Formats: sequence, structure tokens, C-alpha cells
Amino acid sequence: MRKLAAVSITLIAASILGLFFGVTQAQVHGIQFTAPFPALEFAVARANLVAQFFFQLFKILGFIGPWSAILSLGLGIFLNNALTAVIIAFSSPLILKAKPFSDKHLARIYYEHGIWLFKPIGWTPYRILSLILPIYGLALQCYLIGGIALMTGMKFTGAEFLPFEAISITIICVFASTPALSENPNRDIPKYLKTLKKLLPMILLIMFVTAILEAYSILIT
Repeated sequence: MRKLAAVSITLIAASILGLFFGVTQAQVHGIQFTAPFPALEFAVARANLVAQFFFQLFKILGFIGPWSAILSLGLGIFLNNALTAVIIAFSSPLILKAKPFSDKHLARIYYEHGIWLFKPIGWTPYRILSLILPIYGLALQCYLIGGIALMTGMKFTGAEFLPFEAISITIICVFASTPALSENPNRDIPKYLKTLKKLLPMILLIMFVTAILEAYSILIT
């Protein structure tokens, strides 16, 4: 119960801080409020690179017109967001799985050679590490919401896709934080992965539709 309360408070605090800084940076930088975060700039560049590839591919295939541009940009946005979601979703079990591996293999170095770096440690540090990406992803999403909300006067005109994107990212971030709540993560990770196999296709479908809507908003409206 204490872990649940701590994680819940942390996620809520990250969301509030993200919204606050998003609004603050939008006031200072205007439409360039994403500039202070290189990760966001890199994501935009990565999405544009993928979009250019698909646009050229569609051009070679003879699919030319507004919808080829929309679909190309939509695929760029989707693949970027999907990659982020997959990394967040799988980061927690991978980090927590590192403890049994470390205890079994790396601990030998400590016991045989006395190197303190490889001394076995409890679950708490691994739990904390497993929460970093979900918390960061949620905070960054809320940062975008806060900035766009200020820029559009809370009307989200031209950004009607954002609530759907926010819902999908929030579900992934919250779900990815659940392994850290387990009393025995090593035992419960298979259950997490089994649920993830059912959840992820639905989330990715929402992200795909959202990405097409976002591309339409950018290029048409």
C-alpha cells in the first residue's frame, strides 16, 4: 500500500510539474516552447526523416497528392511515438530482470574478488530505476499538453488529436510503473508481459489513428 501511494503521488506530481513547466515555457518561448528539450527536437527530426522516406516511397509507387503527404507524416509521427511507447513499456521488466541476473552472475565477482561495485543489493534501487522512464514520459507528455493548452487558449484548435495521444501515453506510463509495486517482481513480470501483449496492440492502434489526425491537422488545417 505504501509503494502504491508513493508511486501514485510521484506520477501525479510529475504530471502537475510537467503541466506547470509547459505553461511557463510557452509563456517565455511562445511556439518554440519545445526548444529547451533536445529530446523533443530530436523526436521531431526523427519523425520528419521517416516521413520523407515514406513520401519518396509513395512518389515512386505513383501515390502523389495531399493524402500521400498526410500518410507519410502520420507514419513518421506514429513510428516515433510507438518507439517511445515500446521503450517505456519494456524498460521496467528489463531493469527489474537485471537483479536476478546480477545476483546470479555478477555477484561472483564480488564474492571472489571483493569488488564492491558488484555487491548484491535489494530491490529498491531497481524499482526506482524502473520508474524513471515512465515518470519522465508522463511528465514530458504533460509538458506538451501545458504548452499547447496555453498556445491555443485551452481550445486545442488544430490539436484535437492531443487528448487521444495523451490517453495512450498515460496508460503506457502508468502501466509500466506497476512492476515496481510488486512484492516479488521476478515472479510477477511474466504476468505483466502477458497483459502487455494484449494492451499494446490497442494502444498502438490509437497512436496510429492519432498520428494520422495530427498529420492532417499540421498539413491541412
